[in-house]
Amino acid sequence: MPEGQWLVATLSGGRAALFYSLVALHAVAALVGFGSIGFAGTYASRAHLPGDEPEPAGPGEPDERAPGPPETATVRPTSTEVAERESETEEIRRYFEKPARLWLALVAVPFLGLGALAANPDIGGLDQAWVFGALLVWLSATLIAASLVVPSLRQIRSMLFQEGSTGASPVEREAERVRFARAATLAGRGAACCDVLFFVALALMVWRP
Repeated sequence: MPEGQWLVATLSGGRAALFYSLVALHAVAALVGFGSIGFAGTYASRAHLPGDEPEPAGPGEPDERAPGPPETATVRPTSTEVAERESETEEIRRYFEKPARLWLALVAVPFLGLGALAANPDIGGLDQAWVFGALLVWLSATLIAASLVVPSLRQIRSMLFQEGSTGASPVEREAERVRFARAATLAGRGAACCDVLFFVALALMVWRP
């Protein structure tokens, strides 16, 4: 092979290797970032304040329903249900005790994607409509994650591990429940929006309209 052709082939092979490496890193960063947000929203929707766990039916009481008239009777959980709830509570507390913060991988997603496009101009330049669309989707998802999901998760974590909350008055306790429920709802809905945007961005990159 002539030296010129060998050099061209080498450069072409190096560019192809760089392109596929950047594409792989781009995909991994997107999956890790959006996946982390999705898991966080799931855990947030399942979380509850300490001390709010349901109590099992007492000895001699039916598991299904507490004693009382039908119109005032309340459903009481079984011991098995309480054990499952306690296991779930422990899992949620472990998650919020040391959050991984893998959502930060979202920051690298657009740079890796643009780098892949620059490494392989055969698939088009950076001025394509689907590229701007994907960047807009990424920006929207990042803003939702940074301004809505992450602050809500931090509030949930602080309320889960705050001291003295179980000794608060009924009014204070109810206010805590309201704040906690609001933070959990915001985190869950924000994470759901990020997941939808992830699939939109994926569709743009696959079909390239």
